[in-house]
This record gives sequence, C-alpha cells and structure tokens, in this order.
Amino acid sequence: MASLVESVVNFPVPKDAAAIKSFVHMAGYYRWFAPNFAEKAARLTRLLRKEVEWSWGAPQQEAFECLKRVLTGRPLLAYPYISKPFTLVTDASKVGLGAALPQDRGQGEQPVAYASKVNAKNVAQYGITDLECAAVIWAVKLFRPYLYGRKFRLVTDHAALNWLMTSKDLTGRVHRWALQLQEYDFEIVYRPGKDNVVADALSRAPVRTVVSSRTDAAPPGGEGQLTDDEIATEQAKDKTVQSLKSKKKYGDRRVGEEGALVYIYERDGSKRVVLPS
Repeated sequence: MASLVESVVNFPVPKDAAAIKSFVHMAGYYRWFAPNFAEKAARLTRLLRKEVEWSWGAPQQEAFECLKRVLTGRPLLAYPYISKPFTLVTDASKVGLGAALPQDRGQGEQPVAYASKVNAKNVAQYGITDLECAAVIWAVKLFRPYLYGRKFRLVTDHAALNWLMTSKDLTGRVHRWALQLQEYDFEIVYRPGKDNVVADALSRAPVRTVVSSRTDAAPPGGEGQLTDDEIATEQAKDKTVQSLKSKKKYGDRRVGEEGALVYIYERDGSKRVVLPS
C-alpha cells in the first residue's frame, strides 16, 4: 500500500503568507498532541505579520519539516481501530480535493490517514457544489476498506451533500454519485469552512491520492474490505508492522500473531489487527 501520510510528507513548501496560514492552521488543529506547538511554529507564524518581510530560509524550512513530522508521527498519527467509528472529513478547491480520516479515542480527533488529489482539467471547471460532492465521492472510494459496512461521520463544510442525498431531480453524474453513496451508512456533519482546516489545506496544496488502487477498485456490490490474506500479505511487506512484530510490543501493549495476522492486544482484553500503512 502507498503511504497514508504521503500528502503531508510531500506537502509543497509554502510560497506566500496565505499558504503558510493554511498549513499552520492544519497543524494547529492537532496542537494538543504537539507539546510546545507555538514554539515549533513560531518561525512560520512570524511571516504572517504585516511588518515582516517575506523570507524563506533554513530556519523556516526546518520549522516546516518539524510540523510535518508532528502531523505524520506518534503520538498524533493513530493506528485504525476497526471496532471504533471513523470520521471522514473532505473539502475541495479549484486545484484539488482533500480528505482526512480521523478517529476519536477520547482525547480528540487523531488522524489515521490523509489524502489529496490534483483536479483534472474537467473537474477544475465544476461549480462549488459539484466540487464538494466530487471530493466526497473520491474520498469515500479511497477509504472504502475502512468505511464500507460501518457507520461513520461524514464532515463537510458545504450544504451540497445534503442536497445530493435529498434532491429528487438529479441527473447525469450527480445522480450517479447519489446512487454510489447509497451503499454507505453515514451521518452528515456540517463543519464551517473556517474550522475545516485540515481537509481545506490538503485540497489547496494537493499532492496525489494516497491509498492503493485496490481501494478504488473495490467492487461496487462487494464487501469492499481487505481479506485476511490480503492484510497478511501487506503486513509482511510493511516495515512498521514487521518492527512491531519483532519488538512484540507497542508502547505498553503486547503485539503478537494469530495465524498469519499481526495484532495489538489492548489492556481491556480486546485486540486489533495492525493495518499496514
């Protein structure tokens, strides 16, 4: 599988104050998992002051890379708990689509994966309603193995999705989108654009899609989840999974094998399969 954090690891270097603001707001959304966040971001936020002349050098690049490591490393980045509900957050801009897949473990949202995609020329011509709907359809397909057959929250900053799911006079691609979403069980949650900072930043600085093509290729009427054999194959190729397997622990929790699969055993007696990144 391709990296679930590639869209952040390869996030483009900001070229102006607007781009810095977007990136810092994305990182700041998870500030409670980043001790001394203000200090880490200071060399970037300083460039947002009107009296400060734009200058991007080694100190700014170092701060930028530091925040990317915060976004893509522990303790912020979380392994998925298949037994717990997911939240899918999406946004769209003329240049790209963005999405994040977080879960709440009781300490606030923690990302499991990020994604972004550069818009094709025809998609870039869509109106805002169709763009927002396109972002939802793309993200749902991308993360289908995590979402299909489970209820999840679908967070968007536009009323387009409510319109898509309730309108009786849909035609063309919009009608096809509505039919595709009927496969899923989700609750629509509205999040104002000013608060939807993670998906917004990803959509404005898209890199590429980040989940393997198997996700997009999941059969429309099929289960849409990876089989145990497929997970075992991917686990065997994943360096992080193999490291956990060798250490036999993840933090204070035990890591072990049952059959061909690697599991993390929780303190409450439950277990969860380690999904490869």
